[in-house]
Amino acid sequence: MAGWTGKTVYLDLSSESVNVIKTDEKLIRSYLGGRGLGVKLLSRLAYPDIDPLGPENPLIFTSGLLTGLAPMASGAVLTSKSPLTGTIFSWNASGGFGRELKKTEIDALIITGKAKKPSYVEVREGGVEIVPAEGLWGKNVRTCTEILKSRGSIACIGRAGEKQVLISSFVIDSIHSGRGGLGAVAGSKMLKAVVVKGEKELLPSNPERFGELNTKILKLFDASPMLSKGLQNYGTSALVKLLDYMNLIPSRNFSGRGTSFANLFSGERIKATFDLEKESCPACPLGCKKRIKKTGQILPDYDSLWAFGFNLENPEFASVLNADRICKDYGIDPISAGSIIGACAELKSEIIEAYELESLLLEIGEGSEIEGGGKPGNGARKYLSGRGEKS
Repeated sequence: MAGWTGKTVYLDLSSESVNVIKTDEKLIRSYLGGRGLGVKLLSRLAYPDIDPLGPENPLIFTSGLLTGLAPMASGAVLTSKSPLTGTIFSWNASGGFGRELKKTEIDALIITGKAKKPSYVEVREGGVEIVPAEGLWGKNVRTCTEILKSRGSIACIGRAGEKQVLISSFVIDSIHSGRGGLGAVAGSKMLKAVVVKGEKELLPSNPERFGELNTKILKLFDASPMLSKGLQNYGTSALVKLLDYMNLIPSRNFSGRGTSFANLFSGERIKATFDLEKESCPACPLGCKKRIKKTGQILPDYDSLWAFGFNLENPEFASVLNADRICKDYGIDPISAGSIIGACAELKSEIIEAYELESLLLEIGEGSEIEGGGKPGNGARKYLSGRGEKS
């Protein structure tokens, strides 16, 4: 079937076995896209009461029907049972990981079991290999990615995932992170990273028709002011002025609406302050990530601007920039981290000062117990309901 490569790979870290089967054509016809395929596979492989941090819980990487072909379709989908919510979780991961997976002729990579020692998985066109990772264990995302980057596109966890912090995430190529605690799932498996490098050229089944549709998509892109004028120029910070105008920016842990300092975090203000360059996913004309040329740091998305700025009534952009950097390095979801800190601040009727943010995030990333024995990295609900008890 066009759009699929035909291989599904089952990898058991416990037995170090690899089983490659032909992807079920009925399955991919019924569940188009990486998310549909991943969720269906999870429903087949996991029973409802499975322990999210147990070895049987599958961690599933899927590519989609148009991955590596269509504009803005180079990512992958990661699916598993979330240790944070206890439900199915599916993360659409940006970057080039999905394209590289497709170029290895793999539609789905399903990882179960628990390695005997820290390991990473290397996927190439010639096969799948489990590689010892003792030298990477204990290192954060930036260092791990720097060590492995010559080998392909990298999905790795930081120290938060190793310590099974429930708001931890994989980070793709040190830039793209997600939610749901899938970093903790990897940590429970002693899985530090998955590295993918493919060689197959991806071609549409009908190049002429595909080219016509691709041209139409790009014309629609150019015709959209938010895409071609907003996100392309400013990244997701382009949303700040619009949401502020509509009075839709939630503040103070959603107890308020609107903010007096939205202009400080607007895309226009940020672009005027920093010398920026565009960071694009493969084959994406948008380039919504912006990198500061002087430091090399990727600017925070709107998610972090909200989580550590508006949500905490913190107008200091430098502290938001630092908070986002810590989250990306430890492999922490910034939305969840900011929500936890915001909920605690509201309950204590306090304002979290900018200088406190770094120490709080480091405690979350290290899985530390604070304030009566609870672990804030377990999420606001678990942490606040269990204060005074051992987590």
